[in-house]
Amino acid sequence: MSAEILKFTGGLEKPLIIVNPLGHPQLDPAKVLMHWSNVLGWFDTTRDRNMSARDVVEHWYRFPMYASTGSTILANGVMRFPGDPDQIPVVSIERYDETMYCYPFDFIAIVGPLATYVTRID
Repeated sequence: MSAEILKFTGGLEKPLIIVNPLGHPQLDPAKVLMHWSNVLGWFDTTRDRNMSARDVVEHWYRFPMYASTGSTILANGVMRFPGDPDQIPVVSIERYDETMYCYPFDFIAIVGPLATYVTRID
């Protein structure tokens, strides 16, 4: 199976949504889009341009979000947690000065210039 990387912006510069950003050969982009479609729909540059990615997620998720501690996000978006295998991002959303990564098992990481926030949304 070839590694398919999908990039789209909806005609706008940001957010840039990339499915399979690291080109994982066994990732099915259609399944990823189906699973993460609600979250991807939360990011509308005309509506939420003055909100941080974390504020957008908290607004649309509508359930309490709890920070996950102990993980490290590498420069390529891989999430590393002691004792667990590395988690490869299946989607990245580049938005202004932030990047949000979506992982298997419904984890997300929001990486900004001042802080990184990791949580699970299910």
